[in-house]
Amino acid sequence: MGKTNKLERVIESDRLLLEPLRLRHAKHLFPLLSDPQIYSFIPQDPPASLRQLQARFKQLETRHSPKGDETWLN
Repeated sequence: MGKTNKLERVIESDRLLLEPLRLRHAKHLFPLLSDPQIYSFIPQDPPASLRQLQARFKQLETRHSPKGDETWLN
């Protein structure tokens, strides 16, 4: 496994697992994130496909904006 970044910590307890968003999570989250009802108060459209969501998660997994001038902690 690669170098671990401080921002990549996993927090775990008996009832909670909090880990950084990863590309592998897309297939599990796609059915939930495809529901238009959850976007009632979110100014975003549901992902059009699993492939689209995977592309988004792949970008988020870098923890940087596309220009590289911001750090993202998703």
